[in-house]
Amino acid sequence: MRSPFVLLAALALLVTAAPAHATTAQTGSALTSGALSSSAITPLPPHLEAIRKAEAVKLYGDDAIRPLDQRKTALTTLGDSEISGEGAFDRSLYEPGTDGPDNWCHRSIKAAVHVTAIPADLTYNLSCSGAQTNDITIGGTHQYEELNQGDHLAIKARNTRVKMIAVVAGANDDGGPQFGPTMTDCVERRVFFRGACWPGQDPTWAARVDFIVPRVAKALTDVKQIMADAGYGPGDYQLISMSYPGPASPDVEDNPNFPGWYNGGCLGYLADLAFARNKAVPLFETGIRRAAAQAGARYLDASRLFHGTEVCQDTTWVTGLHAVNGDLFDPNAVRQSFHPNTGGHAAFAACLTQFFNSTAPQAACMNPAGSLSPRLYPGLPAFKQLRHAATGNCLDVDGNSSRNGRKLVSWPCEGTRNQAFWYDPATKAVHTELSHDRCADVNGGRLVAGSAVQVWNCHAGAAQRWTYDGARLHPADAPALCATLPGTGRALGDVLVLAACDGADQRQVFTWQAKQPLTYTQFKLGGKCLDAPGSTPGGGANLVLYTCDGNADQFWAYNPVSGQLHNLAAPGLCADVEGGTMTQGRPIQVADCASAVGQYSASMRWNRTGGVFASRKDPSWVIGAAGTTDNTPVTLQRSGTWTAGASRTPDAWKFLTADLY
Repeated sequence: MRSPFVLLAALALLVTAAPAHATTAQTGSALTSGALSSSAITPLPPHLEAIRKAEAVKLYGDDAIRPLDQRKTALTTLGDSEISGEGAFDRSLYEPGTDGPDNWCHRSIKAAVHVTAIPADLTYNLSCSGAQTNDITIGGTHQYEELNQGDHLAIKARNTRVKMIAVVAGANDDGGPQFGPTMTDCVERRVFFRGACWPGQDPTWAARVDFIVPRVAKALTDVKQIMADAGYGPGDYQLISMSYPGPASPDVEDNPNFPGWYNGGCLGYLADLAFARNKAVPLFETGIRRAAAQAGARYLDASRLFHGTEVCQDTTWVTGLHAVNGDLFDPNAVRQSFHPNTGGHAAFAACLTQFFNSTAPQAACMNPAGSLSPRLYPGLPAFKQLRHAATGNCLDVDGNSSRNGRKLVSWPCEGTRNQAFWYDPATKAVHTELSHDRCADVNGGRLVAGSAVQVWNCHAGAAQRWTYDGARLHPADAPALCATLPGTGRALGDVLVLAACDGADQRQVFTWQAKQPLTYTQFKLGGKCLDAPGSTPGGGANLVLYTCDGNADQFWAYNPVSGQLHNLAAPGLCADVEGGTMTQGRPIQVADCASAVGQYSASMRWNRTGGVFASRKDPSWVIGAAGTTDNTPVTLQRSGTWTAGASRTPDAWKFLTADLY
């Protein structure tokens, strides 16, 4: 086992300063077709033409530029460490001259471009660890003493017939996500017990992703121009932009062979790992996808590819915090940490091969039903919510956690990842958006009435195979059973179980639909807002009128099916008649939406007609107030009409629950 001291030494060297970028000049995509274009070729500048000629002589014996159909075929990759092959434990895997002392591009002989099943005579890994988008663009920078990657591509494109260019870039640009410094901050905080990093990273993350979108788009657009200048038409090659997978998971301790935080090199607070997997990586993915669309490049989503194979998993496709050959004093020895290992690059290669052979303009590559066999899914997986007919609530992975055994429960629809699921018709698995390695699972595999439904490692067994008949979700191997929210069907937190199917039972009816969070609105009476006192209200707090301040405790969502009025600051709390007694002036409080009063009586359920909220227990009573000054109690009244103010929806990127992570 590595000692904490050794890892502290490695941590100090985790991210070295990015290599200096020098400027260099440079001259001046699509689906491959059978026909080859014969466009004019723009001459290269003299210094690049000299390099091209020398390479041509090595390839063919003379320096001529041949017609496309007379050249050797080639595949290329451009970008940064994610695709260069950074992540090798064994330095012998790095191509000569890229493992120092003056060049740290760390190109692996096992990198994805070299191990695809795409037929080609030559494979060129032009990427380099630490690269920024400007290292690809026309007239951009270059690293070490290497050519700008675009210049390098321009030479290869004239000497060979380039069939595919895969680009993975955007993680290192100054002002962008900056993968290295971000990981250093998070790991360092865990090692020195300084508290989670996500509060410092979260506020700027979306803006940092937005920053790199036009930069990645420009790099991709410039690649297309470079190919056009080399005489290629849009149908002569494929330009693929690929997103980044996440390297770590907050579910790592579910691994029965968990090696330990230090020994496994997977140091990080669980909350930070939840932030990375559930928010940072997905937002980054959407940014790369937007850039690809702007540039007209094909797009391959690999963001979920490593789910279940992250660092410290039983099978891992990622190198954890590690010093190559134990050389802790080499300032570049730990650069490969938290990068894809050879298994990860083999997975990339499988995805690129399938995507190259498809006609889809965009696709996702994921592991079906917990397998280790990447599969391409044309288009992008549509994660949808399952809305319950009897309550109007959504199925929810309890606690926003995908740890094994977390139950599926009823909760107000929030549009969050723990309420979104994707059905794979090939395997019949229902995957949660939290992790592609977690599927809806019948507890213990007991396909009998009363068994609870949870999330568990995907394994393609009978406990995880489901069918949907348009209204009901059945275990595929027990079609007489239906997934059911039992009891009155009114309680939040109600656990999904199996029950005998009953065609008249609305508790068994669910609708697959696009994510649609409840809308929370300010309700005003006499110019004051309905307010649950305290920024984090607790059950039993009496409601008041208060000056509208825009805080979450003044926003309310009405569920017309259940009749419950939820508070945004605590969606599990609902407006309720104190004690359930229907009398003049009876206080309205917030109470647990699954409490005895709210669950078994109508004192927590309301009919809304315009701005009037009438009790379902006795519609002659409505939510009102006897005055309009600050702190006036909100009570049962014979009349009361509320006007709607501002509205908002829950944070769709909620990524953790403190008591779990």
